[in-house]
Amino acid sequence: MLSLRCPQFKKPQFMIKLFRERPIRDAFAVIEKNAERKVDTITESGITGEIKDEHIKMITESLQIHPIDINFDDRKVDVKMVNIKGSHFPPQYDVQRGKNYLCAMVSYEYKANGNQELLSIHPTTANFNRNLLVDVIGNALTINIQTLYGNSELNEKTRKEVKNEIIAITDDMKIVIEALNNEVEEFNKGINQMVIDKVNARKEIIEKREKQKNDLNDF
Repeated sequence: MLSLRCPQFKKPQFMIKLFRERPIRDAFAVIEKNAERKVDTITESGITGEIKDEHIKMITESLQIHPIDINFDDRKVDVKMVNIKGSHFPPQYDVQRGKNYLCAMVSYEYKANGNQELLSIHPTTANFNRNLLVDVIGNALTINIQTLYGNSELNEKTRKEVKNEIIAITDDMKIVIEALNNEVEEFNKGINQMVIDKVNARKEIIEKREKQKNDLNDF
């Protein structure tokens, strides 16, 4: 899997603002810079010789972005108690602003296959109108729904509110993921030609330089 960040890391473990951190064009720009770097590492004989096509194929394959794939029906759920400051409660709650209160937080964990870094990126053809921080550890994506209920055994009203919220979140996610994957698919289709163009551009520079050397030595 190609990393859309520098440096590359093997086991992602971070908290991200879901689909809100940067536009997909920035990720594509990273890929293009990586293509230039990889082409520049090819030896001159590799650029001008018969193995040029092999280099193009290897670079193209290494730059492919794997789309995001989440099975929203396959999930784990957990409830834990966390401290919430009284100042974060709505006015109708009888709490003290400077005091902490234990409240139930419901966590939904999904398996996110593909390039998890796409989870931080927003596409050009869809918007995710939520400010939602999620945890990504390996290929595990965790969405936390914070309640103000003071017991881990939720009442029926709170359970219904939590389920309605996670359904609304995942429905919005499905729209954005589809848009992201469509844009990634189109970009992937053009990577081979992008690499060919960069290889040919470098080949032209090499050939011009060699031609000049030969001309200067022709007397």
